[in-house]
Amino acid sequence: MGRSIETPAERPEVVPRPVSFRHAASSSRFTIRRQGANIEFRHEETGLSANIAAFVGSGLHSRTPVHRKPNGKFAELPLSQYAERGGYWAMSPGFDRADHSGMRRELSDGCIFCHAAYPSSERPLAAIDCQRCHGPGEEHAQSRGAIVNPAKLAPARKLEVCLQCHLETGGRDSPAAIRRVGRKPFSYRPGEPLGDFQLYFAAENPMDAGGIPVNGAGSGLLASVCYQRSGGKLGCTTCHDPHGVRIAAPDAACANCHARPHPENRGSCVTCHMPKRRTHDAVHVVMTDHRIRRQRPSGDPTAPAREKHGVFSGPVLLSYPPVFDPVPEIRAYLGIAAGSAPLLANGLAAMPQPPAAFLFELGRLESSRAERSFRRALAADPHHGGARLALAEWLIARKRPTEASALIEAAPAQDVALMNAHAVALVSEGRVDEAVLILNRAVLADTWDPLTHYNLGVAKLAKGDRDGAARDFQRALQLRPDFTQAREHLHEVRPGAR
Repeated sequence: MGRSIETPAERPEVVPRPVSFRHAASSSRFTIRRQGANIEFRHEETGLSANIAAFVGSGLHSRTPVHRKPNGKFAELPLSQYAERGGYWAMSPGFDRADHSGMRRELSDGCIFCHAAYPSSERPLAAIDCQRCHGPGEEHAQSRGAIVNPAKLAPARKLEVCLQCHLETGGRDSPAAIRRVGRKPFSYRPGEPLGDFQLYFAAENPMDAGGIPVNGAGSGLLASVCYQRSGGKLGCTTCHDPHGVRIAAPDAACANCHARPHPENRGSCVTCHMPKRRTHDAVHVVMTDHRIRRQRPSGDPTAPAREKHGVFSGPVLLSYPPVFDPVPEIRAYLGIAAGSAPLLANGLAAMPQPPAAFLFELGRLESSRAERSFRRALAADPHHGGARLALAEWLIARKRPTEASALIEAAPAQDVALMNAHAVALVSEGRVDEAVLILNRAVLADTWDPLTHYNLGVAKLAKGDRDGAARDFQRALQLRPDFTQAREHLHEVRPGAR
């Protein structure tokens, strides 16, 4: 955990020599090389480059480099270093496709929660520390005040200290977890019920029924008969010492219940009952399967696999907490996880004051109720930026730009996405100069946003500034090479340009 995220200075051995990688699907070449104290990551075809700010992951299985955008947010880079076969570089999980997101996939605080000690905007970069398992330690450090000792918690609460970061139930193409309304990413405290912080879902018919997710150790253990029959005695710390002092002895734990060994020596228990498997959502990673199985899977569970891409749809189950009362709130969360407007609407119908987050999701899922749902969400929470943006885009699509402009101008604060929507509405109204001013502000806020540069190019083209428009279309394509509209506009302004 202390190596969950590290700076290049902490791991100088990660890039001892230049790296060059050709990705056939996107016709791209990426290079990584040291430039003095910095490590530069470069997309050679576009000329886009950035310094690596950190490596996410300990390196035991993989490390993914990230860079910090000018707006202060971390963005994942397309290449990762994998430990298998002595170590090699390949596409990061989710990037092995022609239309990958390049160097702009931002990491939210919800994403880095399991790798960093603090939100990215609050303190300097730091790996997981004591407080993740023991709770806030300021009072303890100052006056030896109370602090959580997980060993003294009830079995379920003790296990949840680990599950807060090790309970992946799905993958990129299936439902996983939804944080409770009103809870922030770093608000979980050891000792509280994990279900009060976040709910975990799984597909009834998963797309990868036989595989395991890269971070699925917790869900695998929970699905094991050994765990279910242990009465809370079997847990993560049965085999794993969180302080790294005690060496794991899983066979000894097995012998507590299975006193009669096999008649012949078959090696370690985990070899057959918890074998290593290739994970389905990070295909360059091999992990121990923590679902304790009666029989070893057939075939080679570590055989190479190709990355799959798809969008899940279908019924889901609440995976954790395991027991729940199907109250309206839970039905609403199930509807969001399954992408089911009827199920979500059913839950909302029984709630006297539905939260803005639920109303926003209903608007996204059911187009016939979109305007009403987005307006209800804003009435419940005027600061809900997602609902304001969605409603503005809905109005623009229906040729109602004046209403969209008024809606955005009434926002308590405007982010880059709202600025772009506002500019589109203003151009539709013929207020092009105002749109250009707003888009210039958006560029200052996030120079890495391809949509901003594209919209700025469109606005400049409307003003007759063809050279300026061409430069912005080229910048949009540099940031997003598969941006079809930007390429078409660039060819319109400069035929034959790339």
